[in-house]
Amino acid sequence: MTKHLRIVTVLALLACQFLTPVAVAQWQRLSVPAGETIFSIQVDPQNPAEVLAGGMRGVYRSTDGGINWQLVLEKARTTKVFHNGDIAIAGGFQGFFYSVDGGQNWLPGDVNPLGLPSVRGLAQDPSNPLVILLSAFYGSSESIFASTDGGQTFTNVTGNVTFTGGLDEVAISADGTVWYATSSGDLFYSTDSGASWTTGASSIDPIRTIQPAIGNNQLLHIGTESIGVLRSVDGGVSFSPANDGFTGSGVTDIDQDDDGNYALSSAAGVFLSSDGENWTATSALPSSQPLSIALPPSTGQPLLVGTESASAPSEGVFR
Repeated sequence: MTKHLRIVTVLALLACQFLTPVAVAQWQRLSVPAGETIFSIQVDPQNPAEVLAGGMRGVYRSTDGGINWQLVLEKARTTKVFHNGDIAIAGGFQGFFYSVDGGQNWLPGDVNPLGLPSVRGLAQDPSNPLVILLSAFYGSSESIFASTDGGQTFTNVTGNVTFTGGLDEVAISADGTVWYATSSGDLFYSTDSGASWTTGASSIDPIRTIQPAIGNNQLLHIGTESIGVLRSVDGGVSFSPANDGFTGSGVTDIDQDDDGNYALSSAAGVFLSSDGENWTATSALPSSQPLSIALPPSTGQPLLVGTESASAPSEGVFR
């Protein structure tokens, strides 16, 4: 997908009573620089008014729930952002960067001098924002790096696994005890902070996103390129379809709030679920495919979505 040739907007849903997702019917237009591409978006779980978005130009920050935005880090193709209190992180084509003041100012992490051409996967421990996991091409192979100081220093934790298909996504469970990595259609997990990795389900379908469940380390959702949503109840050892009501493919992102509600973005649009198995489509977006999605911590607050469009460069931001 040539994302740099397309225009992506950020959208947020007004009526977010996810237990009755069929009631969701309208999107509201906000503002972001015209023609910007938003690959990743995340709400600060400690303060839902604070939002970060990773785009073609770099990292954008909002302090009013996504209504207004400021470019705070100008690094091309920033594809991943995370935000938890004062610790914010970003990664993409120009490496890894971290912030200790909620995303206002940024510094490069020491993983950048290693000569990494880009960061592919990035995750922040929900239970400890100082713990960070990222995947990148290093030397002659893909590698996984971990930080325990908010991104100031990193250690290679690739360990015993050779990721022959190339590393894609990484994730960390809600309590921080399980780390995940994907390589094409294979899932790997570690329960010892990367000292060793175990092969979980394999040869699934290209995995585009991982969402560990809040409060249950055995429950895991993945979004795939062509077969929709898959759900595991054994920590990633096996998966089964969780596509009731989901009528598309190309899942780009999945998120869950503290109340157990889910939202996903896909080539078919945005879908909501109260259980991660049964999905209801929202109204059609005023642009094309969504790329990323961010649920606020609790039900009733606006949902944020980053989308791409091949036209209408002035669409900007929606909520």
